[in-house]
Amino acid sequence: LFVLIAVLVASCQSGYVQNVTVHGELTCPYPFSYRLLLCVSLFFKHFYIFQLQSRTSVGKTAKYSISGKFELSSHDREIEPRLVIEHTCGGVFKCVCKDFDHTENDMNVKFDLDLKNNDL
Repeated sequence: LFVLIAVLVASCQSGYVQNVTVHGELTCPYPFSYRLLLCVSLFFKHFYIFQLQSRTSVGKTAKYSISGKFELSSHDREIEPRLVIEHTCGGVFKCVCKDFDHTENDMNVKFDLDLKNNDL
């Protein structure tokens, strides 16, 4: 009986790891620099899980892939991933954010963005 109780308590306290990957292509009419940050929201708090170093596009496009892992407690069931894109498209520093739907599962999504013409 003691062993059964210990196993049940341990399983209630253990969490799990959720993997998040976002990849795609950024475009701009001019060469640009950019930096990506991947974070998740959990109960209105933001946690950064990965940051890509600043990079410069080759021409008018840049392919990217960013991923990270977030460890959830046994109480947490879903996260809201967010991609933050800092860029210099148009010669001015700007920052745009893309919020993805809440998810309970690992996420691997393609997201292309025109940095000059978008609704973010």
